[in-house]
Amino acid sequence: TLGVCFAKQEDFAAAEEHLRRALTLDANQNFARIALGRALFAQNRLEECVEQLRIAVEVEPSALDAQYFLGEACRRLGRWDAARRALEAASDIAPGFVDAEMALAALAYDEGHFQEAAARYGRILQRDPSSSAAILGRGRSLAQMGRDAEAAQMFDGLLRRAPQHVE
Repeated sequence: TLGVCFAKQEDFAAAEEHLRRALTLDANQNFARIALGRALFAQNRLEECVEQLRIAVEVEPSALDAQYFLGEACRRLGRWDAARRALEAASDIAPGFVDAEMALAALAYDEGHFQEAAARYGRILQRDPSSSAAILGRGRSLAQMGRDAEAAQMFDGLLRRAPQHVE
């Protein structure tokens, strides 16, 4: 728990120290392993993050945070299949979990599946029409498909609501 407290304060080195100590004392503390994976993720130490979260998911496949952060780490490493499996598992565990849905949309975009990405971002926007990240993602996806007029409309609407939005 001390490690989690340090992580919340963004002191990831201290968090890691305490979480690793907890796992040394009891390697079955999946809570500590997941928190360690998240701390490693926050430090962009993705390989180590994946290593810890794979173990956590093997122990507890229904651990939402473990599945989600494993998926995001794999996506950032370009491991599309592993990312999709973990993110879909997170989405199955918690249907409507927006972070997982956004990550699946970003994954589709990263893979060059722009139609799937646009559709995923569109479903997110149906639930939350004000999501700047989903508007931006859908607009980018539409632009990649050559649907520039629709993309421009999305971007223009976003800029009306958030004129300082640089992207």
